[in-house]
Amino acid sequence: MVPNITRGRRVYGLLAYLWGPGRREEHVDPHLVAAWDGAGDLADLEPVLRGDRYDVRHLTDLLEIPVRAGRNPPRTPVWHCSVRAHPSDPILTDQQWSAIAADVLARVGLAPPGDEQAVRWIAMRHGADHIHIVTTLVRQD
Repeated sequence: MVPNITRGRRVYGLLAYLWGPGRREEHVDPHLVAAWDGAGDLADLEPVLRGDRYDVRHLTDLLEIPVRAGRNPPRTPVWHCSVRAHPSDPILTDQQWSAIAADVLARVGLAPPGDEQAVRWIAMRHGADHIHIVTTLVRQD
């Protein structure tokens, strides 16, 4: 696995890009593979296709709740980690990518297993060989 981590300010902009066509129409079948403890059913979080674009506003709002409620949120509250399989690795299932996302977040200390007050996060997939993990860096408590 090859990770790439960046920080940013705008959840909406990142999600709109991830659920968009990509720079060269390379984003295909964008969908969630995992989300934070207590998020509920992934189908209820999934952005809805409206015309030719996905509406990511509801998911953005849910991810930003702790940031808006926080007293001194960081200037760059968005943590984005793309995780790519090595070219020689087999194609993984959504369930396997879900486990990898949870493991990454546990290892970096953002969402330890069973911590229902950890940061809010999602893992999405729009290609066969990688996922994107998006978190907001304010705990729910």
